[in-house]
Amino acid sequence: MEYNFSKLWSEQFWGFFKFKNFCMYAEDEESQAAYYKRLGAIHINEKGKIIEEPSQLLLDTLIEENRAALEMIKNQVIVFLFTKYEFMIKDAIKCLLCEQPEKILRLTAEYPEYQESLGFSLKEFVKCRSKEEYVAVLSERLSTHCLSGRPSTVMKRLRCLLKFKDIDADTLDDLLEKRNNIVHESKVYELSLEDLERYYDTVESLLMTLALALKRNHIAVADNTGLLDEEEF
Repeated sequence: MEYNFSKLWSEQFWGFFKFKNFCMYAEDEESQAAYYKRLGAIHINEKGKIIEEPSQLLLDTLIEENRAALEMIKNQVIVFLFTKYEFMIKDAIKCLLCEQPEKILRLTAEYPEYQESLGFSLKEFVKCRSKEEYVAVLSERLSTHCLSGRPSTVMKRLRCLLKFKDIDADTLDDLLEKRNNIVHESKVYELSLEDLERYYDTVESLLMTLALALKRNHIAVADNTGLLDEEEF
């Protein structure tokens, strides 16, 4: 089973790159004002004179609405980045366990509670066309269980299976907390582009770290970009 680093990286990078371009455009309030003035909006001033352009009050209101909409979009970037984090971890675990199924035993020995949730079944096994197909089923289940909880806890589970350099788990924990508050509590954070870049950089570093660790464990890693070649040694 191949870890598709190229796909994961390109989705992450280009998604955030496009958002950055949009964000810089959407924060240009002078351009917004010029746009609304071109649209025209007749109003009557305090002297009763008809003015064929939006009032400053209307412009301020429209720009404030855009600002609020942009904050909502920024918050959804948090959700996007955390979803990418989950895909990276889950795919890494599945690739590792499918290629080295003996590590299933290592993981269940370290976390005995996973043995029951693993749901090993002889009936399921004989229905599969091969042992490899059933290992893939078990790997899918274990990868889901390993993802539960805070990222700092997930990193500890991963270290039972894989050796990798330190990851900024505190930032990932913060990302999870914000994501949960946005999704479950409808909270809207005030986020700067620099805040979002910090989360992006941490998730990208995690992806690079996992891909390199898998390569060192002789797992196939797709890297059409050649990014990992510069980092490997």
